[in-house]
This record gives sequence, structure tokens and C-alpha cells, in this order.
Amino acid sequence: MYSPSFPLEIWSQTVSWLPMSDKKSLLGVSRFFHSAALPFVFSSVKIYVLGGYETLQMLDTNNETFAYEVETKLTRRSCEILLHIVASPGFARLVKDMTLVVYTEYPACYEILTLTKALGVLHNLRALRCYGSDLSKHAFEEILQAVPPTIERILYSTIISLDLTANLPNLECLEYRNTMYFPEDGASDLPLSPPPPNNTLTNLNFHSLIHTRLKALAIDAVWVTRIPIWVYNQLVSLEINSDRLAHPINIDFICHHCPILEDLSATGEIWVGLCLSLPAETTFPRLQSLRLSCEGFNGDGDPKAEHFAALSLFLRAHRNLRRLYLRFPDARWCQIRSLLGDIQAFRNLDALGIHAGSDALSEGDLEHLVTHIPLTPKALQLSMAWNTNTGSHVPIIMNALSALPNLQFLHIYGTYSRLPFSPEELALDLKGLRRVGLTRALWDIERNGSEFEGCKWPRWKIKFFSESDFDDADDAWLFKYH
Repeated sequence: MYSPSFPLEIWSQTVSWLPMSDKKSLLGVSRFFHSAALPFVFSSVKIYVLGGYETLQMLDTNNETFAYEVETKLTRRSCEILLHIVASPGFARLVKDMTLVVYTEYPACYEILTLTKALGVLHNLRALRCYGSDLSKHAFEEILQAVPPTIERILYSTIISLDLTANLPNLECLEYRNTMYFPEDGASDLPLSPPPPNNTLTNLNFHSLIHTRLKALAIDAVWVTRIPIWVYNQLVSLEINSDRLAHPINIDFICHHCPILEDLSATGEIWVGLCLSLPAETTFPRLQSLRLSCEGFNGDGDPKAEHFAALSLFLRAHRNLRRLYLRFPDARWCQIRSLLGDIQAFRNLDALGIHAGSDALSEGDLEHLVTHIPLTPKALQLSMAWNTNTGSHVPIIMNALSALPNLQFLHIYGTYSRLPFSPEELALDLKGLRRVGLTRALWDIERNGSEFEGCKWPRWKIKFFSESDFDDADDAWLFKYH
């Protein structure tokens, strides 16, 4: 047996810097390295409760054989984890983050009872994510009654009663997130998910004596004007998801009441006129991350020059941004082009996402786009209408991206057609890449010297990913609303 010359604490610090694939490999090296890697591998777990037609919905597929194989695999593994949590207090202490995926047309009484029993012994649990269909509503309400008071973050994708949060004094983050639609061909620019309903905060009464630690919210737009001002005063992160034109969002209002905000997102089907509400005179003094996804519409709703002029002024007033994602799929290329100078001027960007608009880019347009990418990003997403009749665009992109010294995660999105890239080609030419995304599909790039292997993520891992699935939080942030 290996006898280490350094204590376990030092080895644990070393292991923390390894990619997850290497951490998992260490579990089989020796008992010592198993002990060093175990807290990292199982600090975050995923539990699946699946059954029947709902499994097909979860996988966005009509292939019943495929669905049954996935259901059997994930359910069995989930049962093993839950039983180990209940039987081993030492293992239970390791789990700090849990993702629950419940898609079943059956009552699943045994699974839910085992899950609630496991939650009762997870005394270090900090984050709980609950994904499921409307049929899982009652299951989640039963589950929420069993969560320990240590919970700091709750994510949910189905409408549930949130009055139970009154028993969670440590709650810091409350997030509603729709699940993503995963098309079979992987090349569609269809909506990622249906618009959010208007009752995502049902029965939640903000109380100044209970929610004193709440600092992050992800909500649907109808709640923007219903949240007490004192809640805004303490927010560090705010994400707003809106349905089509129903609830205009006033960023200037948010700016005045969120003095310590660091992360702002407005996503979904949001009118591009949102840009006109960006504050012209006041700023977010601590803003580090900005994500805007705005749709234009026929007639008066189409993107106009004044919208991008307002956004340009806002970007110039917030030069300290670390993360920026701009998506205007209905904009013309000339409008996107007007922002590139402002984007290039950022000196601290670690994550950058750009949607080039509705126009198919010529070689000259594409070269202008990629030459205005700052040199700093570690994570980059480019979305564009691609001309599949020529491969001449490929060298332009590769030459520009090879000049980015820090690039580790690249996601290239074809808005209307497949892209003439393969993960292997990108990994071969861009030596620093650790992860590649091609239109909602992901591959981990595992390197061994000059050799590498691309390991594709299964679609359920993509659809219900957690931040711990990524080696870097900036990668997860950029991919969040892919």
C-alpha cells in the first residue's frame, strides 16, 4: 500500500485542482488516494426518479428502447447512492450538493420515501436542485418538507409552494429555471425552453426576519415589481426570465435599488426595447457579469440603432465586467458590428458570448467579428448563421481563436444549420481546450501529452447540469442559457 510522505490534507488540496475525470480515476488507485478524492467526487450527487412516458419527455425522444435503457441505468445508480447515504454517516457528511430529476408517471412511493430519509441525514447539504414535470409537483413538496435547515440554495423547475422556505434560515439563493429543449438533430435555433409561468413564487412571502441572507434570485419577469425593495437592497445576483412582451423590464429601476449587484441576467423572449431602460447616468458599481438575451419582432418591435446605442453607453460605463453574454438573434449584422469596438475594449473578460444576429456572415464579416474578440477570455461562445456551402470560414475562425492564450472552453453555435467543425479538429488546433461545445452538445477533452480523447456528455447531463460538472464556474455561467 502506498505510504504518503505528505499528510492527507496536502494531497486533498492537490487533488482539488485536478479535472473531475482524474479525480474519479484516483478512486481506484489506492485506499489513500480514494480517501483524498472521495470528498470531491461525491460532494455533488444526482438522483433520478424515472418511469414510463415521462422518461421520454425528460430525454426529448420517442425512442422507447433508448429511454428504457437510460431509465434503468440512472435509477439503479440513484438507488445505490441513496442507500449508501442512509447506511453510511461518513459518506452522508460528504454530500453538499444534490440534484433531483423526477420524471415519472407513477407514484414512486418507495423512491420518494428513501429520498426523504436520505435528506434527513444530509447535515452538510447546501444546495438542492429540483427538476421535473408538472406531475412531480406533489413529490417535490414532500421532498421540501424533509430538506435540512443547512440549505443555502434551492433551484426548481416546476411550480411548487414556497412557503416551506420559511423553515430555511440559511437560504441565500432561490432560482426558478426552465428545463432546456434538446432537439434530436442538435442544429436547431428553436426556443430552448417554454416561457416561464407567472406564478413561480407562489405562496412565498418575503419576511425581513427570515430572508435576511437571501442574496440571489432567479425569477420570471412578472415578479420584478412585486419584490420588496429591501430584498433588492441585499441582492448580489438577479436573473430575470420573461415571456414574449408580456412584462417589460426596467433595468434603471433595478439599478437604483440594487447597489451591491454583481451579476445581472435578462433572458427568455424579451423585447429588445429593454436596452432603452439601461441607466444612462447611474451605474452598478460592483457589476461583474451581464447577460442579455433580447428578441426583436416584426414591425415596431424590430431592433433599432437607438437600442444598440443605449447598450453601447452602458457597456462603456461598466468596463470592469468579467463575464458578458449578448444575444440579439433578430438583429442585423450592422447592429451587432456597432458593439464590437466596445467589446474589444474590455480588459478583464474571462467569459464572453456573442450572437452575430440573423444575417449570414460573409468571410469579411466573420473576420471582423473574430478579430474584435479580446485576448483574455477563458470561455467563449460564438453563435452565428453559417454558410454551409463553403469551408472557407473555418480557417478564419481557427486562426483567430489560436491567438487566445487563455481559451479553455469553446462553444460554437450554428443558428440555422450544422457547423463544419468536429470536436477533434478544434481540440487538435487549439491546444489549451478542455471542453468543446457544438450547438448544445458538449465534449470533455481529456489530454495525455500530445494525445487526446473527446468524451461526449449524455443529453441528460447537459439538460440537468450543475456547476460542479464544470471545472470552472465561468464555463457554467456561459453555458447556463445555451
